[in-house]
Amino acid sequence: MELIFCVQRTICPIFISAMQSMPTLKRLASTIFVSLVVQFHISAEVFPAQEQEDISLVMALDTVQTQTGKVDILLALADNNISKDLQQAIGYAEEALKISESIDYPDGIAAANKFLGMGLAETGAFVEALDHLTLALDQYEKLGDSLEVANVYNSLGNQYSYGDNVVEARRYYDRSLEIYENLKIPEKISAINNNIGTIYLDNGMADSALIYLEKAKS
Repeated sequence: MELIFCVQRTICPIFISAMQSMPTLKRLASTIFVSLVVQFHISAEVFPAQEQEDISLVMALDTVQTQTGKVDILLALADNNISKDLQQAIGYAEEALKISESIDYPDGIAAANKFLGMGLAETGAFVEALDHLTLALDQYEKLGDSLEVANVYNSLGNQYSYGDNVVEARRYYDRSLEIYENLKIPEKISAINNNIGTIYLDNGMADSALIYLEKAKS
C-alpha cells in the first residue's frame, strides 16, 4: 500500500506542474518515477503467482482445523487482494474480524482492523477507515508489535494526507518514521520520507518537499 500511495499521490497534476518550474525537483521526480515504474513492473509479474496462492488459500479454508488457522488464512487473502480486488479484501477482513472477536484472538483482531481500515479508506469511507485503523493501533500497542504500530501510523498519515491535513498527516508520519528508524528498515524510512515530501509538495511547500524527497532518494 505504501507504493500505491506513492504512485497515486506523487504522480499527480500538482506534482507535474511544480516540476515544470523547478529543475531540481524535476530531476528528483524523474528518478523516483523510474524507480516506481520498475517496481510496478516487477509487481505485475508477481500477480500470476499471487493468483495461485489465492487459490491454494481458498482451498485451505475447507480443510483448516482451527479457528485461528482460518483467521490467518482469511487475513492472508485480505492482504493479497487489498491492491487488486478491494471488495473481496474487505470481505475477507470482515470475516476474519468476526471470528477473531468470537474467539478472542488479539492478533487477528488487530490485523483484521488494519486491513479493513486500509480497504475502506480506498472506498472513500474516511471516518470508518479511521475507526478501524485506530482500533488496530490500540491492539498492536497492547501486543507490543512495534513494526505493525509503525505501519498503522503510516496508514493513518495517508488518510489525513488524502484530505490535505498536513499537520495531522505529518504527526502520524513522524511517529511512523521514528519507529522505522529505530528498527533500521531502509525501505520503510524511504517510503515515509517520500510521503512527507509529497504532502508538502501538494500543498505548495516546495522547499520542505525537496528536503524529504532527497531523503527518500538516498
